[in-house]
Amino acid sequence: MRKHPIWHETFRVRSYEVGPDGRLFLRHLCNYLQEAAANHASVLGFSIRDLEKEQFTWVLLRLQVHISHYPTWQDVLHVETWPAGVERRFAYRDFIVFREDGTEIARASSTWLMIQLATRRPVPVPEEIIRLHIPDRPRVLDTPFPRLRLPEQSPDNEQTFPVMFSDIDLNRHVNNTRYLDWALELEPAFRYPSKLYAEFRAEASEKQVIRSRSYPLEEKQRALFALHHADQERLLALVLAQK
Repeated sequence: MRKHPIWHETFRVRSYEVGPDGRLFLRHLCNYLQEAAANHASVLGFSIRDLEKEQFTWVLLRLQVHISHYPTWQDVLHVETWPAGVERRFAYRDFIVFREDGTEIARASSTWLMIQLATRRPVPVPEEIIRLHIPDRPRVLDTPFPRLRLPEQSPDNEQTFPVMFSDIDLNRHVNNTRYLDWALELEPAFRYPSKLYAEFRAEASEKQVIRSRSYPLEEKQRALFALHHADQERLLALVLAQK
């Protein structure tokens, strides 16, 4: 299948997506990426709605975002995205974000799993997706994804967040971008990172409580965040942010 191998979508930054200084919250930038990816998957015939008929769905496993400039209210952004390959059970997708004048402001890469709805366990990527035309482009980020591990030391900060109905997405679990909010909220110096790496380990549902912990690292330019189920301490996500 060669139709629409590269997807283009335009977003205007809304007033309710920015903070007091007018800059776009990272969560909403990542929402733009997810929306563009979902719309492209729909055109290709492999959206969540399409897969649901076969009792499958997509889940985000890893996200890596490098940001050179945070857009502000009323900026017009163009997101360019495309499938970047398949390896075993992993499907890759890349993104580039431009301002209206063509200035590049961000790059991102993502890793996805297809899971069975009943068991919530990964399944092999179908042949139809493997056969998709992959644009002949280098990966947008050539830096390897860092190995994220739960620190042994005590956290510097800790806070709990109840999961609200508005946090739940089409996959009936907490949307990945909410974890980014709950992580970065703990450390004001990292609320607008230049680089972010997130690894999503498990799912959370409405009415559960999430415990977020921060672990500033030795070099002071990076901080690690861990998010758990508050009642059972099950690890949900690890997030590494760099100033």
